[in-house]
This record gives sequence, structure tokens and C-alpha cells, in this order.
Amino acid sequence: MKFISTLVILVFCPLFLLSQNTLLVNKVAIDEDRYKGIKGNPYYFEAPQKAEIYLDDSEKPFEVSLNINIYSNEIEMYDGEGKYSILDLRQVRQIIIPENPVIDDLHIYHLKNQLYFKLYQGSKYQLVEKPRVSLEEIVQRPPGQIIKIKRFKRNDKLLLETKDTSEPIKAKKKTVTKVLGKSAKKLMKQTKNKMKNIADLVRLLKDLESSETK
Repeated sequence: MKFISTLVILVFCPLFLLSQNTLLVNKVAIDEDRYKGIKGNPYYFEAPQKAEIYLDDSEKPFEVSLNINIYSNEIEMYDGEGKYSILDLRQVRQIIIPENPVIDDLHIYHLKNQLYFKLYQGSKYQLVEKPRVSLEEIVQRPPGQIIKIKRFKRNDKLLLETKDTSEPIKAKKKTVTKVLGKSAKKLMKQTKNKMKNIADLVRLLKDLESSETK
């Protein structure tokens, strides 16, 4: 699976962590077989991540273990004893994931209950990811058989936004050069940026903003 790390807190507050038991209500047992027989992964992370959740009415974070179910568009919080709860997004101001392996800064937001992530927030550029997963059925017809295969299909959208524009972008040199121009191509060469993944794209945006302020 892909992407992400420390969410920047919008309001500075003491790093005193409240018990996850306050949030873990209406817990249900994890059904290990609920996606049995379906290929692929509906989750954003390969494994649950430690996170700090800031609610609208709290200055102090709650520490929980969670994963993001993109297919159901829900954030699942785990109690470590085989049960989980669904986080009520209406209460959430900010979520911080301190140890994500790929991107240094992750902001998780929701608009009309649809999750989206800010992978980078700079003075000029903003990189936004809208992860999506659909369930599709593939029918194969070998001689004398009909085989139906269900799988989760990722269809993430990555957008590069400025004050006046919003354009689709991919972490590929050709696409990045088309969207950001020759200055980005030159900078990739100077910094030996191979542009293979989102981390490389975030690094380029930081380098571009740094070079433009000199």
C-alpha cells in the first residue's frame, strides 16, 4: 500500500495523550472473513498505524491505533483485543500519524464525510490525494467454465493545487514537467530526483518553493 507520516497540528497544544477508551465506544468484533474471497486491499495502510486524534472540542489528542477503510470511507480504531469502533468524523478537527513510512506530512480531512488527504501544504503549492476504492467483478470464461473474480480496485486522484488552479498530477517525470514546466525538470536533474513516487514529488515541491524564494 502507499503513502504518509506526521500531520501538522493546526493549533499548538500540549502533547498529552488521552486514553483511546474515550473514543472506542460501540465496539464490535473484527470479522476476519468480511472480505474473504476478494482480491486486493480496501485499506489505505498495510497495517494499523498509531495516530493522535484531535476533536473539535478538545485541545489534547487521543492516542489510538487505526486504519482507513477507503472502500467504506471509514476510519477504524482498534482496541488491541480483537474489536474496533468507527470514528465519527463529525467530531474530528485533525488526525496526526507520527510514524508513517513514506510522506513527512499527512493531513486527514473530510468534506461531506468524504476523506481526503493533504500530502503537502506549502506557501505556493498544495498536494491533495483523494483515495478511492471500488469493488469490481471480473468474469473469465475458460473452456467449459465461468469464473467470477471479485477485487478491490484503487482509483486514487492526485491533485496539485495553487491559489488559482487545480490540476491532476502523477509522480512521473513527463507529467511533472508538463504541469510544472522546465524549471521543475531542471531542478529534478540538479537534485538527482528520480520521480518514482509521491515522496519524490513532495521533495520536488519543497525544492521548487525553496528555489523561488532565493
